[in-house]
Amino acid sequence: MIKLFLLLALVFLLAVFVWQLKNHLARDKKIEELREARLESHLTDIDKEIAEEKARQQEVSSEIDELNSQGEIDKEDDNNG
Repeated sequence: MIKLFLLLALVFLLAVFVWQLKNHLARDKKIEELREARLESHLTDIDKEIAEEKARQQEVSSEIDELNSQGEIDKEDDNNG
């Protein structure tokens, strides 16, 4: 009778161990998914900032080109006039 009780207790403890291990692994998987999602959102933010900076640089470049062409026109007017 005691052997049967010990066997049942062992089976129960093994079942509880497997159940807890399964929960632990599922939790670890979800944590890893959250980390990946966080990294993806950071990458998206970085891509957005890069795109905004490129647009700003293009705007500055076009303004510089405009000012340079305006300066060349002014120089030509000074030389002709």
